[in-house]
Amino acid sequence: MLSALASYAIEHLSLSVLLLGMGAVVLRWVPAQARHPWLLGALLVAVLGPLLPFAALAPEGASAQLLANSEPSGAAGGPGFKGGWAAALLGLWITVGLVQLYRLLSAWRSANVLVLLSPRALDIEYRHADLLPPGTRVHLSAGFGPAVLGVWKPCIVLPAWLAAQLPREALRAVLSHEVEHIARRDPAWHALQRVVLAVFWWNPALARLARWLDQARELACDAGAAARAGDHLQYAEALLCVAGRQPPGLVPRSLAGLAMMGNAPLLEHRIDALLDSGRRRRGARSAMNGVLALAMASAWATASTATPAVSVKTWEPQPEPAREGLAAAGAEWERLSRSARAEHQQLSQSAQAEYERLSQAAQSEYERLSQTAQSRHEQLAQAEHERLSHSAQIDYEQRLMAADGGRSHVQDLTR
Repeated sequence: MLSALASYAIEHLSLSVLLLGMGAVVLRWVPAQARHPWLLGALLVAVLGPLLPFAALAPEGASAQLLANSEPSGAAGGPGFKGGWAAALLGLWITVGLVQLYRLLSAWRSANVLVLLSPRALDIEYRHADLLPPGTRVHLSAGFGPAVLGVWKPCIVLPAWLAAQLPREALRAVLSHEVEHIARRDPAWHALQRVVLAVFWWNPALARLARWLDQARELACDAGAAARAGDHLQYAEALLCVAGRQPPGLVPRSLAGLAMMGNAPLLEHRIDALLDSGRRRRGARSAMNGVLALAMASAWATASTATPAVSVKTWEPQPEPAREGLAAAGAEWERLSRSARAEHQQLSQSAQAEYERLSQAAQSEYERLSQTAQSRHEQLAQAEHERLSHSAQIDYEQRLMAADGGRSHVQDLTR
């Protein structure tokens, strides 16, 4: 297994270098709007090309090939590596690759959160319904964009200040560019590209090829947007208008994605490509396509033939010091696990005791307040009762005196 991975890594690196040279030819001779398929094909060939010999073998043949690669270097005729170094390099590759994939996943989650927190621009969707594909949403963010976010259901994100300041034609040019990204399915290809770069983080040739691919994607979308507008010069003026109004540093690097505006050198290339659009002849373009296809196939064949079989000496049987080191590491792991469990149990008991203490204090305070309220209620009721009794007594005496006075008066009249 280690031998197969080592052979794949070496062939992948050599093939990437050869395809990087082909990419330089693409940048020099292929029109801006036609570079993206070739550079994307070079990226895919660099990743999948070394796997084709293994895929062509039957299962028995693949097992035989892996066993042959595991032979000592003298028997295989190729370079040999000690198993410890090969395993360490493989572990480093996997560890950093997982970290890069986690960062990429975090960036995608941040993009989803940004879309959820950004309000929809329903007025822009209504005014440009003829341009936007059905179901495409436009969101307004605080400062991110213009960009297309989302792989399965991509949406357009515009800065609120940019949507408010741009003239109608310039805003339509921005939307045309982002619509081209959606129509070409660039978000899905870009996501695949980011995953490949995260896995092959150690390959500088692949990283340079990916940067060229990003530029080619922007140039192709510019060409499509200019074709929609019907005037390359008018679209170039709109591009300059957007670039002049956008403050620097508003696009986070982790969320740059398919942002429309780039740095100043890329903007110059985009303007030059728009002004130079359509100058190359179709016959010369067809001949160049044939040359590039032949160059890509030759690069793959050369890398596949020139890459030697790599042998990795296995770790079996393990030396005694290695076994002792593994046993010591296992004992240390067990000790740390026991310590962590004991500390967790101690913290849980402390938290439980503190919770019970606070519950008892709250119950006592509740009972005290209830007794105080009950006593106060009784005092108020007693006072009110006495007040009403005294008032009733006075009223009764007054009525009795009045009745006595009435009887005396009647007796006087009778006399």
